[in-house]
Amino acid sequence: MAQLSVNKGVGKALLIQTNTISKSTSLLVNTLLVFSAFILFIAFNLLTSTKAFANNTTLIVWEDEGKSIGLEQAITDYKEQFNVNVIVQEKTFVQALNHLRLDGPSGKGPDLIAIPADQIGVAAEDQLIVPISMSYSHQMDFLQNAVDAVTYNELIYAIPYSLENMVVFYNKEKLDHPYQYLEEYLDYAENSRRQHKDSLGFVAKFDDLYQVYPIIKAYGGYVFGSTRDGHRVNYASYGLGSDEALQAIEYIQSIYKRGLVPKVIQGNRTHLQELRKLFTEGKAAAMISGTWDMVYLLQQGMNFGVAPLPKLPNGHDMSGFNGIRAYAISKYCNNVKEAVRFAYFLNQPKYARLRYRVTGEIPVAVEAIREESDYHDPYLMVFIEQALRNEAIPNTPLMSYIWRPYAKALRFIFEKEVLVNEDAQSLLENTYPSEAFELHRKARIEY
Repeated sequence: MAQLSVNKGVGKALLIQTNTISKSTSLLVNTLLVFSAFILFIAFNLLTSTKAFANNTTLIVWEDEGKSIGLEQAITDYKEQFNVNVIVQEKTFVQALNHLRLDGPSGKGPDLIAIPADQIGVAAEDQLIVPISMSYSHQMDFLQNAVDAVTYNELIYAIPYSLENMVVFYNKEKLDHPYQYLEEYLDYAENSRRQHKDSLGFVAKFDDLYQVYPIIKAYGGYVFGSTRDGHRVNYASYGLGSDEALQAIEYIQSIYKRGLVPKVIQGNRTHLQELRKLFTEGKAAAMISGTWDMVYLLQQGMNFGVAPLPKLPNGHDMSGFNGIRAYAISKYCNNVKEAVRFAYFLNQPKYARLRYRVTGEIPVAVEAIREESDYHDPYLMVFIEQALRNEAIPNTPLMSYIWRPYAKALRFIFEKEVLVNEDAQSLLENTYPSEAFELHRKARIEY
């Protein structure tokens, strides 16, 4: 006699007690049991695992030229952990936004884009990138001025990953130790030139806002002021033409008059290569330059050290700009959550440190800095020390109106030996055209 009890409810066991049921029916039932268990197993894993079951997610990342090598290990591990394909395309990162304007609407743009943080204001105003939510605990994972750099109109628009700034590079075979004051470097330069015709001693570039700002700031100058509550930028207060800035310009002009700024490094920013050349060829024992030269100098096998920017005669430290690099989420991103997760993944100490060792990009993730410092890196902590003195480059679109006119004004003053007086001050003040501020103010109201 057969007795069959089947499917009394979802999840109840299948009970079969019969001697008359056929072998084929028994096999079918067993197969159904195994298949049901398999389906439940899959459903459970889809709900609980962080790895996608199917490899159907792809992220497109635009990285700076020559820097994608620093991402290779992170991309491999990310694919292994989350089953997400990451495709990296290299673009000159200062021009990346221009490419995004063209490629984004046509569907050829990235999900994640590496840009200079000082372009975030332009990108936000033009709605090329979207703001992200960054918790306070996540903000604490980065250097504070790196977070400031990616914040625009009180919204965070990107995840910072590296910084660049300027320090003193010195040839250890020519200088036993760095100096504390800029005047000591300048005196060394004069003595070197007296003793050896081809020796320059010390070189630095002073005719570009980025290079000159450490001196302007040390004299009390600034780019934009703050509102009365101190919480917002006051774009109507322009400090690059202030009395303090004028004092800094007068001091720099005295360096020119002493003949300590070689003609070969004056003018266009491309002359930074000439600055480095003077150092690598041994004509200069010390120079003021930035993170962008470190990997090259290491590849050349130079025995060099780095030191924070020196003090000025007024006793104040030279402290300038931090250029912050960051990953922003494109407006055309297909998977914002995944793009954000990958950007944070790249800032894990393991990958940020690896990137630093491969590309020379200084991390801004606090834990990565701490771990790398445990290895007594002779360069990293100098750049970090300088970074803590510095401020982020303003990311307002108004800066695009200032860089070139200010550099042009500086070169005119220094090359023509213009008397640093009210006329020179007027020249500097006019590097911030009032119509630019007015256009920005109206745009902000409409936006």
